[in-house]
Amino acid sequence: MRSATEGRPRVAAVLLTCCAVVSLGACAADPVQDGPTPLWSYLTQFSERGTAEAERIRVAQTDQVAACMHAAGFEFAPVPDDLWQVQAVASPPRDDDWVEQHGYGLTEGAPTTTVEHTPSPNDAIVEAFTPAEREAYDLALTGPDGTGGCVGDATTSEPAWFDDPTYRELFEQATALGEQAEKDPAVVSAVATWRECMAEAGQPGYDDPADARLQLSERVSDAEVNGPGTVPAGRRAELLAAEVDVAVADRRCTASSGIEAARTAAVTVLEQEYVDEHRAELDAWLPAAQR
Repeated sequence: MRSATEGRPRVAAVLLTCCAVVSLGACAADPVQDGPTPLWSYLTQFSERGTAEAERIRVAQTDQVAACMHAAGFEFAPVPDDLWQVQAVASPPRDDDWVEQHGYGLTEGAPTTTVEHTPSPNDAIVEAFTPAEREAYDLALTGPDGTGGCVGDATTSEPAWFDDPTYRELFEQATALGEQAEKDPAVVSAVATWRECMAEAGQPGYDDPADARLQLSERVSDAEVNGPGTVPAGRRAELLAAEVDVAVADRRCTASSGIEAARTAAVTVLEQEYVDEHRAELDAWLPAAQR
């Protein structure tokens, strides 16, 4: 007998998060700091509205699939998560205690999110089928090639919100401004202070926090046998100890150097200048894009 998660007819399961759906190589969130800086405020509003509309469409499509399956003679509960996504649950915050035990989470392959499969009434329906009934059910649900059937009929080809050309252009603009902010004298000074702090902590040789994590990631990747979390036991303790030492020093030096505050200030100035220059277009785009 199949387990509940095996029996569930999941189709094209994805994590409904910005990082999972944005095909721009980054998340739709400020890459420099947590709060919405001027330009990212527009991007965040757009992504929130787009995600809400995508959820409305997802629910409507699931209802359409259920009606189609009922017409085909099958019982089917309209549970959106069964068809279009799985539930992503964020991992606990990586505080000082966590970093002191796991570093960046690289050696252990610690995920940034965990995935849960919530119970569904469709699990019991599918588990009760005979092999022939399951074959007929799957054929009605997704067709002979897995892309048709009731699900295929309900799927639309409308472009996703993150494919909006203006959104992509502004995303790239915000990313470019973030890179430009790295040249701000206050940021340069803070990074230099970070390097001095790292050297004093016995961790020299890193350009900035991103470089520290990158170098550790490369070391771990070279040692992995088959993807994240597969460092051989003989090397795991050594790499984890080195990773923790760097991560702890990085965390403390990042806090004491004021890098994030300097970056936030520099980005805010650059983005505000851009927003002031293009405010009319931005204010017109945001509501128009949601029609």
